[in-house]
Amino acid sequence: MRLTFGAFSLELCEGNAQVTSLSFHGQELLSCRQSHPVFSLVALDENNHRVALVPADGRREGASLVFDSMQAPDGPRRMQTRLSFREKDGAAEFVVRVQNQEKQLRVVETLLELCGLGFGEGGDTALLYPHHGGEKIVDPANALRSQRYQQFWRAGTALVNGEWQRECNYCGLCSMSYMYLQNKQAGLYFGSHDCRFPVTGLMVRTGEESRYLSLGFRIHKMIRPGEAWESGAFTVCLSDQDWHAGARRYRAWITPYLAQHENPEYLKEQAALNQCYNFKRVEEIQNRFEDIPRMWEEGNKRGINHMFIASWNRTGFDSFYPEYYPDMELGTALDFRRGMDYLNARGGFATLYVNARLSDMSSDFHRRFLSTMQIENANGEALTETYGPHSFTLNCPSDEKWQHMLVDICDFAAESYHLKGIYLDQLASAEPFACYHAGHSHHDIGEFNQGYLKILSELRERMRRRDPDSYLMTENCGDIYSAYTWGNLTWNGADYDEFYNMFRYTFPEYVQVNMCNDRSWAADDEERERCFYADVERCVLMGNILWIGITARYLDQPALKPHFDYLMAATAFRKAIAGQVSEGTYLDDEYVAAMDESLHASCFRVSERETLLLAGDQALHGGKVRFTLPHIAAHVEAFDEYGQPLSVLAEGNEVTLSMCGNRLARIHVQAGGGKA
Repeated sequence: MRLTFGAFSLELCEGNAQVTSLSFHGQELLSCRQSHPVFSLVALDENNHRVALVPADGRREGASLVFDSMQAPDGPRRMQTRLSFREKDGAAEFVVRVQNQEKQLRVVETLLELCGLGFGEGGDTALLYPHHGGEKIVDPANALRSQRYQQFWRAGTALVNGEWQRECNYCGLCSMSYMYLQNKQAGLYFGSHDCRFPVTGLMVRTGEESRYLSLGFRIHKMIRPGEAWESGAFTVCLSDQDWHAGARRYRAWITPYLAQHENPEYLKEQAALNQCYNFKRVEEIQNRFEDIPRMWEEGNKRGINHMFIASWNRTGFDSFYPEYYPDMELGTALDFRRGMDYLNARGGFATLYVNARLSDMSSDFHRRFLSTMQIENANGEALTETYGPHSFTLNCPSDEKWQHMLVDICDFAAESYHLKGIYLDQLASAEPFACYHAGHSHHDIGEFNQGYLKILSELRERMRRRDPDSYLMTENCGDIYSAYTWGNLTWNGADYDEFYNMFRYTFPEYVQVNMCNDRSWAADDEERERCFYADVERCVLMGNILWIGITARYLDQPALKPHFDYLMAATAFRKAIAGQVSEGTYLDDEYVAAMDESLHASCFRVSERETLLLAGDQALHGGKVRFTLPHIAAHVEAFDEYGQPLSVLAEGNEVTLSMCGNRLARIHVQAGGGKA
């Protein structure tokens, strides 16, 4: 069966749905023809044993392949499936329909994969993968088998059945449900377009010996005996464009399904926040509630009036969740509120940390109450995680008990302590899972994401009804979640091909908050220095918010004073462009025509007649960057991180800047009377 979609074509074996050819402009892109079908199923038998089901003995009916049964290791099973194809906007869309006629099997996973792709290695090849804010993995077939990816916390690779495999779930650990594989000749977009937003695994595999690359999606959906289900569209498109085209395609699909994005006007002026995790940690008291005015003033006198408060709850940070009330050793609940009233009265505001996911197993309430809300696997076993000395069960957001409890906890805190913001830790960061708990209110195993959508929607509505200036934040990014938030905290962990540009470009209206503190865990001082300036540059060039631990990390640290001074300069720099960033659209490097290797640059379309250009030279190597604009540059101004004017060359629609002794530069361009 041969299918043609513009410049690319796909061939499948009608009998078993194996892809035998994938070509672009006549060039074959499969390096090896694996005996693996384009779709398959996983079911559970009456003993909860996993049963793999693959298509066999198929036939073609129009634009579909039909299979009257699926093949299990012990023989055929009565599982009628249909794989349909259609073209849409130059892309191929696959839809899987399953009708379960087996009395003893429950289908729990539906997979669609492109296996054996032949452009997964080489220095000009990159895989754009939406882990958190995004990764750009160069030479992915080799990178994913490396030690650093094997040791990657939560998102690592493992050798399974002769293949190096990586799988991260959406929505949370993966912020979007598309991937993009590119080299100099071709770009392959692969997206799961299901507006029901089920828990979805984004799979990447490569051989233990062969350097192919396989990409796929795993949909967690239970199809019980006698039930039928149809997937959303799995979309494939090949072009000669880079990942930006894939981002635009994904955004065009998902936009109609996103909640309207609105945030209070005063937040558009923000450039940085003062993160305070320094109240109570591991039973050590570092500050008390009576110190809140002093701690806030340390930020405010440096132009940062936003205080982010964690480690405030019973026994402090990462313990006894979800017992969210003020720790008695830190002061009373009214002491805490007096601190909030102090900064509110002076034009400041605060965001309060609440973990949206964990229940401490050592809590007095766990055995009889909190455990009823835990996520369980198919065998009835609780999913657990450990942070420091404490172990936690994972709460199920699609269960009404946890929805009710979490929303009430946050709503009560916002009202009682006079807070503008609530931060929901882990909500868009840690991995979502299918939940098989028989006592929960959800109908299906894959409704994790819908549960958090309900939580975010109800909580924001309650808070806004009481105070229109309130807002939510989450840890890391999730496309469907970020529509309900003001800020998404993308953190600077170990250096694993982080590429926050992927999420930022796909959703330029979403605000990211980037950790810009020194990486104290760096291998040596040289790496710590390099990472610090790189983190600050990345944050500012993307128009993100700087996350700075003023009292927690920098005061009374003479050795870090040069870094702190630079952070304050970067904050002032970011504040100077706040209006243009908020009103404009992030375009990544769209206007960058040429640039020396040591530099980085970005651009914002502020309006038809106004453009903001940003450049960075984190290592002070110097060099030139040239921008080509879609309009004549009639009026140009440029400044460095300290507000000092810079000289730029403007000729027609081209603007050229030489970086020399400054780490940051902003260029404000007003258009002339005509287009370029």
